[in-house]
Amino acid sequence: MIWRNIKDIFYAERIMDTPIIQNINYTAADTTQKKAAISYITASYLEDWDKINIGRTQPKEISSITKVISDLGYAIDIFGCNRS
Repeated sequence: MIWRNIKDIFYAERIMDTPIIQNINYTAADTTQKKAAISYITASYLEDWDKINIGRTQPKEISSITKVISDLGYAIDIFGCNRS
């Protein structure tokens, strides 16, 4: 009950820890488009890491992974790897 009353205060934090990012590279006109699922850190995909230097390779890794799979024509869903 407490969470229902305070969850809107933490909107930015909840968005950064989103459990799924769906339909990257999705094309509605292509009914035969294949789908790929990636289990990774979703926050790495949502941040503008060119402006933030965190000293980690995760942002570049997920960006490279999604680019390669997108170039192969797949629609991609990224699932948060820290979710149970």
